[in-house]
Amino acid sequence: MSSDDPFSDPFSDPAISEALNQQQHTYVAVDDTAALSAAAAGGAATTSTGSAGIGASSTFASPAEELRAKEAELARREAELARREEGLREQENAMRQHGFRVPNWPPFYPLIYHNIEEEIPEVSRGVMKRIYFFWLATLGLLVWNLIACLALLISRTTTNSANDFGVSLIYYIFLLFEGCHILFTAYMVVGFSGSGSAGLINFLAALSNGSYFTAVLCVLDLAGFAADGVFAFWLWVEVQRHTKQGGHSLNTARAQAMQMGVLGST
Repeated sequence: MSSDDPFSDPFSDPAISEALNQQQHTYVAVDDTAALSAAAAGGAATTSTGSAGIGASSTFASPAEELRAKEAELARREAELARREEGLREQENAMRQHGFRVPNWPPFYPLIYHNIEEEIPEVSRGVMKRIYFFWLATLGLLVWNLIACLALLISRTTTNSANDFGVSLIYYIFLLFEGCHILFTAYMVVGFSGSGSAGLINFLAALSNGSYFTAVLCVLDLAGFAADGVFAFWLWVEVQRHTKQGGHSLNTARAQAMQMGVLGST
């Protein structure tokens, strides 16, 4: 020590102060080293954890693999649908070979099979088409007659307007008996009151009553049935001529039907 006084401050000695400062720097260095070591260890742990996370996430499917899986599933479903369609076609062909046809008419509620191009020979196809379109026109004309009779009922043109409307509903059965159709059209053209027809007599009654809209409906109905009757007569003549030229008769038709039945049963 630089002083011999026992009561003097020992820390005032320069040698002691220098020694204490060196020891403090040593402690700080040790603490910093420990902190740096801990930080390095933490970073390494974090890096290790992140690497482990990346490794774990690599077990999930990538977007490309998911897309390939979906495409494979769609391909499998398409193949299944193709197999089902092929099975349905084979069943339909088998039914056709046994004389069965899938109903296709009327289109909104199929009940029967109807195909003039397939079922009718070419020589008779034109006549059959005209008969078919005539049948459709007659059906539309009956609907128009029903509307005209309803107009007669609403306008109260005659005292029998209710009967006209009711009887007009019954006339649809004449679509099943075309042999009487020519006489039926003549009857509808006359249009007796209460007969279910908006023909000539009911047209005159509506005209005299001042119900001009109803009269227009009636005259259109009258003209339609007149044209329908003329076309029906022309078709009847054409069918008769076609039958004679082809040598058709009831006996040949019966024999052909029996032959088809025998072939169908075998």
